[in-house]
Amino acid sequence: MKAFSKTETLLVLKRISFLIAVLSLTGGMAVGKVLDFTPIFYVETFIGIFFFVIPYLPKYLGLDLTICLFFTILNAALVFYGILLGPLSEIHLLVAFLLGASCYLLRGKKLLLFPAGMVVSMLIFLELNYYNHWFKPLDISYRHAILVRWIVVFTGSSLSAVTIFYFVKSWVNSKFYSLTRKIAEQNVELASAIECKSRYVDMLSHELRTPLNSILGIAQLLNARRSDFDHDTQVEVQHLLESTLISELIVNNSLDFSRINSGKQYQLQRSTVDLKDLIESTFIMQRYVANSRGVKIQLNYQEGLPPYIVTDEVLCLKIFNNLFSNLVKYAPANTTAEIRVTCDNKYLYVQTINSGSIDAGLLHKIFDAFESSAVEVNSTGLGLFLSRSYARMQQGDITVQSENGQTIFCCKLPLEKGEAKNKKTQLFSTPGSLRGYSILAVDDDRIERDIISKRIAQTGAACVTVGDMEEAKAYLSENTPSLILTDYQLTPTSNCLGLIDYIRGDERLKEVPVIILSGDSHSNAETVRTLRADGALTKPYSTRDLESILRQHLVPVRLLLKR
Repeated sequence: MKAFSKTETLLVLKRISFLIAVLSLTGGMAVGKVLDFTPIFYVETFIGIFFFVIPYLPKYLGLDLTICLFFTILNAALVFYGILLGPLSEIHLLVAFLLGASCYLLRGKKLLLFPAGMVVSMLIFLELNYYNHWFKPLDISYRHAILVRWIVVFTGSSLSAVTIFYFVKSWVNSKFYSLTRKIAEQNVELASAIECKSRYVDMLSHELRTPLNSILGIAQLLNARRSDFDHDTQVEVQHLLESTLISELIVNNSLDFSRINSGKQYQLQRSTVDLKDLIESTFIMQRYVANSRGVKIQLNYQEGLPPYIVTDEVLCLKIFNNLFSNLVKYAPANTTAEIRVTCDNKYLYVQTINSGSIDAGLLHKIFDAFESSAVEVNSTGLGLFLSRSYARMQQGDITVQSENGQTIFCCKLPLEKGEAKNKKTQLFSTPGSLRGYSILAVDDDRIERDIISKRIAQTGAACVTVGDMEEAKAYLSENTPSLILTDYQLTPTSNCLGLIDYIRGDERLKEVPVIILSGDSHSNAETVRTLRADGALTKPYSTRDLESILRQHLVPVRLLLKR
């Protein structure tokens, strides 16, 4: 909306016209009564009726012509009263009103010259008449002159005040409109910046997670063969794995915080998960770090815990990873830390307990972003902030207590028991448990292809790797693998949608499970649904994560074939 519009001009014209009509039929008639001069009654009656009617004339004459007629009648009335009353007419007040009203109603138009010219001509004529006495004013007694003067001053001041009011209002509206437009432009720029940031985070996520996944894979492969190395090399492998896990946590937290800060909403994806697998998948990874730091961690379960719960597995893994990482990071060397898992009828409780205390001044802000309880420990200060955010997304919470030389973090999550299902973990207890299966891995990164091939080789499955969609299609045209692993972003400009469409459109291949390797855990569920895949792995993923998802899709097939 513009600051000055035709509708607004018509509205102001209507209000001023009605005011003039009222003043004419009251103040003007009062002047006629005081002076006992009959022509004034006729003039004021005409002016009153005319200005009541004038707001409806733009429909027939047009707005600009109506405004010009408005000023013509007013100037004529002022000439009449200027001659009749002489200096008592206080013509300067009415001249200010006329000039102001004409500038407001005809702003920026050449027609403004017409009323302005009339006003100046009327003023010059009346001033000359006062000095030259071309037309003699009425003889008015002193008492009557005072009454008339006050009526004229009130009328002129009222009209001038209305004009000033609308000028101020227009100025304020103009400034407000300018400010609103500036804010709107800034909002557009801000939205564009947020979108650019979001795209950058998506790109950064992929570009960081892919090489980090390769490093984690190499570290885990070397750790699996650590008995082949001398003691010094074993220590170096342990340090490599520890550093990789810490880097993974830092990258995940930084990218997740950036996503939350960009306003991206996360939709909860609840499913039935194995409770102990959920806890231990994180516990095992953090035990590597604990061992290198001389910290012993114990995992204790309350008796009677439900074997399966319904929850958002991705968020829970992030929460436990941050809590367990903090437990190891801040536990003093050569001490024992504890992870305690309990429940009641409503909630699941996961507590971390370690020696040492947190300063009371930090307790109230330890869950704030970028806050850390110890400056000497490398930390982004995002882990607890994100963990509490994820817990609250699930109607839970995280609290902290630090007293009697111990620090206890307690994660409380709503407890919903899941239905029991057959557990197939034991099929992976020995290497080669997937012998007989064939897996196709599609990834544009050469190092990633080499790592995933070695990881799958540990399971006994045969793995074929290709670097792009065309190579994958060429292989699939002659072979039917048991499962397909494909990177989400196969090229800088395209994803794996084309490949999945090809697979789902082939009668021979459409039932083959397709797992997407993605760098964005928050959108995995949406990606799987949109691309019609069967699952997703978030980079960087551990060997245990890979085996877990293979178990979900390949073991049932093997059991079915054996029946």
